[in-house]
Amino acid sequence: MRSPNLNALKMFDAAARYLNFRLAAEELNQTQGAVAQQVSRLEKDLQLQLFHRQPRGLKLTQSARNTIVSIRRALALIDSATHKLQPLTPRISLSVPPSIASKWLVPCLSQFSQNYPDIDLQTDASERVVDFHRDEADIAIRQGFPPFSNYLQVGRTLFF
Repeated sequence: MRSPNLNALKMFDAAARYLNFRLAAEELNQTQGAVAQQVSRLEKDLQLQLFHRQPRGLKLTQSARNTIVSIRRALALIDSATHKLQPLTPRISLSVPPSIASKWLVPCLSQFSQNYPDIDLQTDASERVVDFHRDEADIAIRQGFPPFSNYLQVGRTLFF
């Protein structure tokens, strides 16, 4: 017996959940025929029947009922593992006063998005002084004098 095709297992799982090839096909963005064909191929590879085909849908065979939970767990494990392989979208959280946001930042956002399409820029337009230990901001821009230091740059807050 050769190893079952992963795509066929996914189609079997969807068909088993809906007990209907058409609904499984809609979920998987496939044709009903493609799902039925993959399930038939899987049955041939496994050398056992998975469904009783009925006029109004499908019914799982005892063999299929005995294995579907394990197959679902395996597919979920594969999904989880592959999600861990995908790189996370870099996210930057920027805190700026509303005046700077409207007069400087907003006009620049389009160009920033074009130059750095893989960065998710979150903005917070607030006058509040940022506490980097408590707040989610990565960068803060403020106008005026630092209330707690004489330095131009304090932490990741730029004063000008």
